[in-house]
Amino acid sequence: MIKKSMFLSLVLCVVIAMLGAYMFARPSDDRDASATGDALIGGTFRLEDMQGKIVTESILQGRYSLVYFGFTYCPDICPATLMHLTHALEQMPEYADQIQPIFITLDPERDTPEVLRAYQSNFHPSLMMLRGTLEQTKQVADAYKVFYQKEGSGTNYSINHTGYGYVMDTQGKYITHITHDDDAKTIEATLRQAIMNHKVHQRVP
Repeated sequence: MIKKSMFLSLVLCVVIAMLGAYMFARPSDDRDASATGDALIGGTFRLEDMQGKIVTESILQGRYSLVYFGFTYCPDICPATLMHLTHALEQMPEYADQIQPIFITLDPERDTPEVLRAYQSNFHPSLMMLRGTLEQTKQVADAYKVFYQKEGSGTNYSINHTGYGYVMDTQGKYITHITHDDDAKTIEATLRQAIMNHKVHQRVP
């Protein structure tokens, strides 16, 4: 009886320890700036749009932005996320002049301006496509804490990367983010809530 009691106690301790480890290791779903650190995401950059025009971080001033990093050869996550974003924006026509969606390629070697133009035609017409040199790409990815790594060799490589889209306020500061698991309704709700909270905080009518 004593042995059985000791065994049950040991099992209970193991279960509690495993549960505690899971809760500690589980990533937080907190998305607001207080949890992530608004000063840690975003920064200066110098890239080009599809017409070859220089674009800097000043593009984030005056409107809300959603900055997403990816590459056009991505087979699933990137196009799915951008399509969900497209559907979300279509449900928010009253914010058409207040939200600037931005796609920054992590694959400038293959994502030429021509490739980006063709890719952009599949999504929301307001989606801005940006690219830079390899060095400029690394700089902006580092500023937004985006991990990316080329997998494979030759021309058939893929790129593993962070699947977040960063919602920035009208001063270019981080508010919150979307993830690749978010559907259109979730993205729409996230954008609406972020804008409403920011306007209340800034006392904007």
